[in-house]
Amino acid sequence: MKKSERLNMELIFLKDKSSFHLKDLMVEFNISKSTAIRDIKALEENGISIVC
Repeated sequence: MKKSERLNMELIFLKDKSSFHLKDLMVEFNISKSTAIRDIKALEENGISIVC
């Protein structure tokens, strides 16, 4: 899966959540902790407000 596709899927996954844990992303998308952190930073850099 391309990073852009994963970021879009993560955005949909997080859309209705008021908060989440990194582990949620790690399990749902089968990614490492460092990848989850990078993805969150990428979403925030694109103007998406993220609350962990």
